[in-house]
Amino acid sequence: MLMSTFVSATTVTYKMAPHERACFYTEAKTKGEKVAFYFAVQSGGQFDIDFEVIDPRQVVLLKGSAERQGDYVFSAREPGEFTVCFSNTMSTFSDKTIDFDVTSEHELPGFGTKSKLAEALGPIDSLKKDNVTISIRESVEKLEVRSNTLLKTINWISRNQREMRTSEHRNLAIVHKIGSRIFWFAIGSSCVMVSMSIAQVFAIQTFFSKGGRTRV
Repeated sequence: MLMSTFVSATTVTYKMAPHERACFYTEAKTKGEKVAFYFAVQSGGQFDIDFEVIDPRQVVLLKGSAERQGDYVFSAREPGEFTVCFSNTMSTFSDKTIDFDVTSEHELPGFGTKSKLAEALGPIDSLKKDNVTISIRESVEKLEVRSNTLLKTINWISRNQREMRTSEHRNLAIVHKIGSRIFWFAIGSSCVMVSMSIAQVFAIQTFFSKGGRTRV
């Protein structure tokens, strides 16, 4: 089964059926544009998935087999459509739930744009030699730099939180799996003990119910 769609900078949660291959797309608008790719298997099977990233010329840039998670950043060699595919063909019965996002640099807030105030003021060289006007322009530029730094910090915090959530989901799934095994092991042990007790009772009854003494 093949599923295709376009994705943006928003994290997507997708559930894959056994033997399914799903592909998603993002676009790089300029050569050298950064593209970030992140994924993590939240649940299902051994928490593993196959993946590959293909460039506009159908050249495989990244490829992995039975990976639990990955976080990659690469530069687009040329503008165009990049394909990210996940494959669960190795799984016979297990569904897999994955979180992922594919972010092109131009999708980030503020990329390649200037504030309206900076555009209104124009380049510094064309400004009148007015200390107040130049001071405003410099303040706007400093504010933009600080805003971009804050945005990068927020993205970094968001990624860390996402990895922590992934780890939490995996640990919870492992705990549930272990709890289920313990439950069924306890049920099995109880059944064995009851069966042995019943067998012992019948054995003793059989032993004492044999024919009476033999007279000489």
